[in-house]
Amino acid sequence: MIIRNHPGTRGPTKERATVARTQDKPKTVLAFITAAGAVAAVQTAGAGGTVRGWGYNDSGQCSVPADVGFCVAVSTGYGHTLAIRPDGTVQGWGQNEYGECYAPQDLGLCTRVAAGCGYSIALRQDGGVRAWGVNEYGECVVPPDLGVCTAIATGHHFVVALRQDGGVRAWGRLDYGQCYVPKDLGACTAIAAGVNHAVAIQQGGGVRAWGDNKAGAVDVPADLGACTAVAAGYHTVALRQDGVVRAWGYNKNGQCDVPKDLGACTAIAAGKGHTVALRQDGIVRAWGANGYGQSYVPDDLGACTAISAAEYQTVALGVDTFALVSSSTELAAGNASLAKEIGLLEKERGILQQQSAALEDQVLAKTTALDGCESTNTALTAQAAVKGRGDSDSDGTIGQSDLYRLFLHWGPASAAENSGDLKAISRSVKSAITAIKLSRRRR
Repeated sequence: MIIRNHPGTRGPTKERATVARTQDKPKTVLAFITAAGAVAAVQTAGAGGTVRGWGYNDSGQCSVPADVGFCVAVSTGYGHTLAIRPDGTVQGWGQNEYGECYAPQDLGLCTRVAAGCGYSIALRQDGGVRAWGVNEYGECVVPPDLGVCTAIATGHHFVVALRQDGGVRAWGRLDYGQCYVPKDLGACTAIAAGVNHAVAIQQGGGVRAWGDNKAGAVDVPADLGACTAVAAGYHTVALRQDGVVRAWGYNKNGQCDVPKDLGACTAIAAGKGHTVALRQDGIVRAWGANGYGQSYVPDDLGACTAISAAEYQTVALGVDTFALVSSSTELAAGNASLAKEIGLLEKERGILQQQSAALEDQVLAKTTALDGCESTNTALTAQAAVKGRGDSDSDGTIGQSDLYRLFLHWGPASAAENSGDLKAISRSVKSAITAIKLSRRRR
């Protein structure tokens, strides 16, 4: 959650923003929510969500540019909104007085974003954290020893980061102690940043908070139970493991009065004076301050996959009409079907390999037979030359008719004097005729 108090900026005028959205249609999507002041959400790469925004829109933070297209993460802050496309690139729109909407050219691909008060934070794919925009309290000076992180959150002018080892770090404005992480906090699984206080979920599900304790925002209820997500503004919101939403702290606008008919939820977000929740069925509910329509959920919004809230506005990733991959059972069935198809293809490939081997054997046999015919023809030609016989029909080759005449010439009449030659030629002629007939039948 971010409030506006930049020096030199005008106060909000009480105007209702037109609901804005991207027109592109997503395909399949799965989402998870990061715990941050302005909650970020991630969908499956290559899918995408329809970005919609409503509430205060003085700087165009709710007017989603037409070229944004599908987005896989979104976060709204003081007067600007950030989104991540499926390819990992970051785009921002809205107020840009401090360059908060201009992502650095060398930023690289990112997985999460958090919009602050005149500044922006991004979590890169390698776990590195980058910041740009106003640096009034050092909020854009990322500690060099921060290490690899898994989550980020932006407060008014301070940043909270969750490291890969579960450690929590904070930097920036600290006049309320919001950057003094408790030494006994231990490893955590989620974080959030409010106006001037921070919240974290410990590994066991317990919630801890520190910083400005306006109206008891840091006083965690003793009966809260184990939680999975937190959000903060001037108040604190927690999502329990059973899907129940709890809120405490500043409650001037009823932002801590959770509707009794809310039902089980999967995500939460907090603005300055309003609270937003995403139910298990994808329906968005909001309550609390509504001076700019920030708690008025558009009638045509439909099911959503992620939410983000800041000072006086709300942003969501909507789902148009398409089939969701909703369970591991469906994925397992799809994998089994694919495996079956692969098995059939492998079997067919084996049959083709066997047929190919058989054809190779046939070709080899025919080639051997032809080679034998050629050898016999060559031998007979040599014999005919020696005996003074050869191409008797003058067709340029020694064929079957030539061999027949050769056999008659060396027949029984000359057997007495040429018995050795006659037997050899007779055997050769018979073999040659048989080979030639066989060869012609095969052709």
